[in-house]
Amino acid sequence: MSFFERLLKVDSRLIYLIMLIGIAIPIVRPLGLPLEVLDTTRQAFNEVDSLEPGARVLMSFDYNPGGAAELDPISAAMLSHFLRKDAKIYAVSSVPEGTMYAQQNLKLYEDAGKVYGTDYVNLGYFAGGESAVAAMGDDIHSIFRSDSDGTPVNKIAMMSDVQGIDDMDMVVSINVGPGGAATADVWVRQVAVVYDDVPVILGLTAVMTPKNMPHLQSGQIEGLLGGLRPAAEYEMLLDAPGVAVAMMDAQSAAHITILGFILLGNIAYFVTKPKTQVKTN
Repeated sequence: MSFFERLLKVDSRLIYLIMLIGIAIPIVRPLGLPLEVLDTTRQAFNEVDSLEPGARVLMSFDYNPGGAAELDPISAAMLSHFLRKDAKIYAVSSVPEGTMYAQQNLKLYEDAGKVYGTDYVNLGYFAGGESAVAAMGDDIHSIFRSDSDGTPVNKIAMMSDVQGIDDMDMVVSINVGPGGAATADVWVRQVAVVYDDVPVILGLTAVMTPKNMPHLQSGQIEGLLGGLRPAAEYEMLLDAPGVAVAMMDAQSAAHITILGFILLGNIAYFVTKPKTQVKTN
């Protein structure tokens, strides 16, 4: 039996094993495969990079486990950038599970030696959707009486000189889209359009990007990151490849492996294909 004949009869479990290895390697050790940075990602990056040290950022973690695979890397990449800019983070969430993702991602600030209540705070979940976002714009204290741990807001140092959205230097919503209590449209209507001097950046799932791109093109928002790829691009701009780059490398490795199997399978088929017998009269 020739090599190509054996190739056509290879055990499918071996193919799965090769796929597993191909995906696992870049996850364990990111390869940093070439990745062109899109203008939209660079625009969001530059907007954050323009913040002054100590800038105040309201960051809303509006997503649940269903969107975490795409949105958590965006949150992590942006928080890494905010940390470099020494920005103060006011974390909120219109989705109950979002408080958990805020806590997990803010560990980056904790590990960097930042002080809770002075450099960052997790105010937790707020109910009410659009009406709550509108009310928050005027008076954030009317929405949050305490933080996610139950500490009264009036006892948190970084809340003493903050009244509403006007006191923020940037607003970011990492948003799962439909199903979230405060969707991307809500943040555009109640914040981006109302407070012209406060830049708004949206982090969205890839499927929500086309619907919200007009907000960026019209200048209503200053940045839009849609899906895993922009998160990887953001990490590349930070020169700090992380989970997003690893996941993109794994995705690319899986595609390359599949294409390799398709190519080998077709070659083996045509090499071993019996020659057609031509009948002559």
